[in-house]
Amino acid sequence: MLNDGLSAANAEFCTLTGAEQEKILRLQQSILESVTHGDSYLDVIGQVCKLEEQLLPNSIGSVMLLDHSGEVLNVLAAPSVPPEGISQLNGLRPGPGGGSCGNVIYTQQPQFVSNTFTDPRWENLRHLAYNFNLCSCWSVPVYSRQRKVIGTFALSSFEHRSPSPFHLRLLEIGASIVSIMLDRNRSQESLRLFEQVFEGAEEGIMITDADIRILSVNKTFTKILGYTQDELRGQTPKVFSSGQHGADFYRTMWKQIEAKRYWRGEIWNRRKNGEIFPEWLSISAVYDQSEQLTHYIGIFSDISELKNAEEQIQYLSTHDILTGLPNQTAFKDRLQQAIALAANRPGKVAVLSLDLDNFKLLNDSLGLHAGDELLRRVATVLKSCIADTDSLCRIGSDEFLLALPGCNDTETISTVVDSMIEKVRQPIRIAEQTLSLSCSVGIAVYPDDGSQYDSLVMRASEARRKAKKDGGNGYRYCTEQLNSNSFEFLRLAHELRDAVSLKQFVLHFQPQIDLAREALNKSNRKPRLATQA
Repeated sequence: MLNDGLSAANAEFCTLTGAEQEKILRLQQSILESVTHGDSYLDVIGQVCKLEEQLLPNSIGSVMLLDHSGEVLNVLAAPSVPPEGISQLNGLRPGPGGGSCGNVIYTQQPQFVSNTFTDPRWENLRHLAYNFNLCSCWSVPVYSRQRKVIGTFALSSFEHRSPSPFHLRLLEIGASIVSIMLDRNRSQESLRLFEQVFEGAEEGIMITDADIRILSVNKTFTKILGYTQDELRGQTPKVFSSGQHGADFYRTMWKQIEAKRYWRGEIWNRRKNGEIFPEWLSISAVYDQSEQLTHYIGIFSDISELKNAEEQIQYLSTHDILTGLPNQTAFKDRLQQAIALAANRPGKVAVLSLDLDNFKLLNDSLGLHAGDELLRRVATVLKSCIADTDSLCRIGSDEFLLALPGCNDTETISTVVDSMIEKVRQPIRIAEQTLSLSCSVGIAVYPDDGSQYDSLVMRASEARRKAKKDGGNGYRYCTEQLNSNSFEFLRLAHELRDAVSLKQFVLHFQPQIDLAREALNKSNRKPRLATQA
């Protein structure tokens, strides 16, 4: 709706002559051809101005638009207006003296000025009228799709004249075409922007129809999943199923989409090459103005690197960076679990505190890199000495802690520790040097020496310091009685090994007589040391 004058012109369209109607049809046909050929919106609007200038001799056409502030008009198209005229029109502020176009915005109504030299509506632009001999100016509103006035379409003449019904029709058609082209351009810009966002997004984007058939995916999507656009078109997202989620997972997901029109969360999908990977997925349901479901849009990010980083952070929180062994936090947790199990069975847990003898001297002489490599080698050696149920950690420098569940007697503990010390003593070649190491070990036993982590570790460390004070290359229990038992066990073990190697064992047979039958029943074989009578 332009105004009552234009509405009247519409009503009187049938009163136009055949020649005038033919001119309007040719105008509309020319514009339609330009649009069909894909001419830009500015070219089409400029063509509207020129064609209407031809239909109204001694006139110039122009289009002005409000700026983003909505307070100033600037020239969008005026192909027949010289640059100096355009510069004087730009920045026009709507108001009662702002000319025909300024008054259109000010009153929201068409303005038909037949004498710009005297009409008060041209008070602020009188100089422009005189400078360019603009004798009359007819201007009508240009509307947005929302029927908001956003600009003007004007025909200015070098003659003093008033518009006829034919001229009013030209104005209406011109303003209508300008409105259509501006709206079309905004739609195209929105589409171009969408395409740029769609194709340039770092996230994978998928659009499906209401039946969840894939219509389009962006480049990032094809790059991450490994499929081409053609391979996916018409498929359903089931092609990406990893098999990691059950029916309940998908049922819950779609239930939320139906209720809230969106879902977001972590999901595992499968690439074309079969690799399963994690992604953060957002699904939105799209409805039209009649509330009919039309599409689904899925946007996802590959969070494999994030997951790897999380795993690395989790690993570093529980492991020693240098050796890859569990750190003290993880060791404490495992030792407390072992203590809890031993309390229920019941049973014992040996806690060992171990460090290398003279490590600082070696580290200073070899250098930090060689010292680090030495610690890694020792960690590997210690790891080879324990069972899967045992625990080993490095708590700093060259100090290690071990927990041995199920070692219920000193003989078992001593055997493990002896083997450990012996393996540490094996020559190690580092930095083109062959090194001979030794270590000191302190031993505390649950529940004999304590029932808590802190007390057991403290007493094992005290015992280790005693072993080191005694010269190192050995071990000590924190309880003297256990040390005596251990030393006796070691003395006996060494004597037995020597006796075997020196062939000092003599086999004795002890007969057993069945008295009832007065006959030999059987004999027991008893090996004895030759020194034992």
